[in-house]
Amino acid sequence: MRFLLLLITMAVCLTACDHRQPSSSILSDAEVQKKLAGTWRGKGEYGVCTFVVASNGDYAAQTVFTKAALKRPNDIRNLSTEGTWIIKDGVLIATCTKSNASNAPLYLPMIDRLTIVRLDDRELVTRYDGQRPEIFEMVYQRVMK
Repeated sequence: MRFLLLLITMAVCLTACDHRQPSSSILSDAEVQKKLAGTWRGKGEYGVCTFVVASNGDYAAQTVFTKAALKRPNDIRNLSTEGTWIIKDGVLIATCTKSNASNAPLYLPMIDRLTIVRLDDRELVTRYDGQRPEIFEMVYQRVMK
């Protein structure tokens, strides 16, 4: 199974599906990049994900999985990842370059794409491109700017 940084990191942060429509004000890529910088946290049945997005294009994420989320005895409970990110045409493109997962060297660098459904000063909602929103739509709250 392909180890995807954001799929794992953000999937654990899955919360209830949010069917609100995207914000009526369309932000430019530069505005999204500026607004995205900060610390975000999502909590779901699989654990808690906290990620820090730097304005220079770097990110670091820490995910703590619940025991219920761990399927194999050697699954990692605390996943740490680092990499770079950009916004292009409203899509967050994240490239993972470092991970503490034992199988990470097989997959690095990993690139994932997430559509930004909504972004404001307090909330970030992302959706994996081409996937069903009720499964892959993620909601995060801003912790710090």
